Amino acid sequence: MDGDEELAQELENAARKITGPGDPGQKLGHITLSYYQRKSRREYVAALTFAAAYIDLGNKDKTLEWLNRAYEERSMGLYTVAVDPFCDPLRSDPRFADLLRRMNLPVRPD
Repeated sequence: MDGDEELAQELENAARKITGPGDPGQKLGHITLSYYQRKSRREYVAALTFAAAYIDLGNKDKTLEWLNRAYEERSMGLYTVAVDPFCDPLRSDPRFADLLRRMNLPVRPD
């Protein structure tokens, strides 16, 4: 959460209230995404932040969309996607391989 106290508090409050059917992680993931969407209306939120939120929710299309935005922004931390296990679900996607090639990074097989 990158030291974001406001988000941490919101997730803590939500975690106390989560009941009923469904995956609690998914519910918290949606809360996180909603938080960053609201925050981005008043200040800059890095594209990589949104990519991380979407990959956490299992949405490959949106994750790749935001990773490409991070590429366009020339995000400093983007190079880590080449080796970060968090990106393993994307490795078999040709769009992810294309992104790595555009960054001159090695394409690992899945």
